[in-house]
Amino acid sequence: EERLLFPWQLRLAERLINEDEDPAVKRVERLMQRYFKAAMQIRQLNQNLIGSFRRNLSNQTVQVRVVNQDYQIANGELEFTSEQLIRHDPTHLMGLFVEFSGNPDAISISYQARRLLKRHSHGMHELRRSDVARRLFRQIWSRLDRLTRTLGQMHECDLLGAYLGEFAHTIGHMQFDMFHEFTVDRHTLMVLDYLDRFRSNDRLDAYPLAHDVWKRLSKPHLMYVAGFFHDIAKGMGGDHSELGAGIVTEYASAHGYTVQEIRLLAWLVRHHLLMSITAQKRDIADPEVIHDFASKVGDLAYLNYLFLLTMADISGTSRKLWNTWRASLLSDLYRRTRAALERGLGNPLQREEQISDVREEALQRLNPDAGLTRRVLALWYSIPDDYFLRHAADQIEWHTRQFIDAQAYPIVAIRDFPDRGATEVFVYSQNRDGVLATIVSTLTQLGLNILNAKSVITEDGYLIDTFLVVDLRGQPLGDLARSGRVRERLLKYLGQDELSIPEVTRPVPGRINSFQRVARISFPDHADGSDHTLLEFRGLEEPGLLARILRVFLDQEVRVHKIQVATFGEAAEDYFWLSDYQGHRLGDAQKGALTQSLEKIRPA
Repeated sequence: EERLLFPWQLRLAERLINEDEDPAVKRVERLMQRYFKAAMQIRQLNQNLIGSFRRNLSNQTVQVRVVNQDYQIANGELEFTSEQLIRHDPTHLMGLFVEFSGNPDAISISYQARRLLKRHSHGMHELRRSDVARRLFRQIWSRLDRLTRTLGQMHECDLLGAYLGEFAHTIGHMQFDMFHEFTVDRHTLMVLDYLDRFRSNDRLDAYPLAHDVWKRLSKPHLMYVAGFFHDIAKGMGGDHSELGAGIVTEYASAHGYTVQEIRLLAWLVRHHLLMSITAQKRDIADPEVIHDFASKVGDLAYLNYLFLLTMADISGTSRKLWNTWRASLLSDLYRRTRAALERGLGNPLQREEQISDVREEALQRLNPDAGLTRRVLALWYSIPDDYFLRHAADQIEWHTRQFIDAQAYPIVAIRDFPDRGATEVFVYSQNRDGVLATIVSTLTQLGLNILNAKSVITEDGYLIDTFLVVDLRGQPLGDLARSGRVRERLLKYLGQDELSIPEVTRPVPGRINSFQRVARISFPDHADGSDHTLLEFRGLEEPGLLARILRVFLDQEVRVHKIQVATFGEAAEDYFWLSDYQGHRLGDAQKGALTQSLEKIRPA
């Protein structure tokens, strides 16, 4: 294969990179950065050669249009009228791209200009101290229609890294994981491209909420500046968000931004991961989580910028990462936080108020008569408040209809959830040890990936379990026959007098073997009003991992109340809300036993 796959990257780095004191992953990243930089140089050389052949050896007529005394356009390519311009005034290095950003007739930079830029690029970094060059560079950022294209041309000509030395560190820098698909410099420009899509009227159907939020920005150009600098400190060591905040502050101060603008830019770069972490790793149905996040954001304007930056960052990280599920999480978090900020941080939504609201909405959706209303309320009386806190009104309505129409137990119902990009699996069964592990193992064996799981125990000893799942392509089931097979298999296993948890036999992808299997277990502090212990599991994502974790909980006599599943490339970051069989938080001894058992988990 003409691909440098993960195993070969490791073996090549061992032979070609001699810094033995560095970890293997760092050696791989250094090797690949050298490779990408070499490939870029070859690409630039080829572009210049082909441009020269077209200009000097082909029969093509060269149509030159003089723009002004400094620049001209030859067959759609912008160039200098004379090399003497740069020698007399180096700010023309920047002026070329200012002209490009404002001239729609210029399709690209000509080979002649690229050669001159290369010849004089040593003076580009010195221009950063020039007030004239700073003013010209800032002018480029004000022309949003061609900003991303202009910065891309500057990057191709090696001028972007020459002017901004910090950006040069990102060029060709890759991260040895399955989460980040692109080098940091390419990812940065893709983030700006996604911001273009949010701004464009041509993409209303693809990004309706993002487009609506974009119109609320008071200074859209700051969105691009934040997008450009959000990962600029990657590869420098330390916390790249914190280091990046310092870099953008220094840049913005030198380029004439106001104090308020600098404060916003630094905050966005420092907290650019806050929204994605909150959406994917915390329970955003909990009003206390929303209040905590809203308090950190503090301002509706900041929320708008952060939402768009987060969307663009995730979309530009990997072509597989952005999906309907993540979009729904971010949109839900944005709307809930916006409501919290509009309500006022001093008047947060209380859990009891949210529970009452969702029960009332669900009852209206059911539209029952008096007799059915009494039956529904009696049914809901046995269900803990946590259920109404964690589920939306339309889910509660659907679940309740399953209860009402049920002829036998257990109940298994399946429906597609289009606005979440997933399929919901609802199970109501007698509370027995191993039920959750049985369901998860069955779903995994059937080729389904679990995005989210919630479990509550009713007062009369039944379990209400809800799962959001997708197939191996990341899509909802979307097929009644497939849904029927899943339901039939679940009923088969759950209907047994003694539960037998099916073994998961899905193969482990070969590329996973390039990464270390080191599980990290922690018990973060949390305050969700419950008597549960939060366990965080970080390890290597493999088929059947969740099922094996649940087996450990079963063996240790630990009850699972809620699961939050997050996968980032090869990394699994899963969260479990646990109690002992008496419903109390776990003690230190039980935590220690769990940690030891979970750290030993290996593929089946």
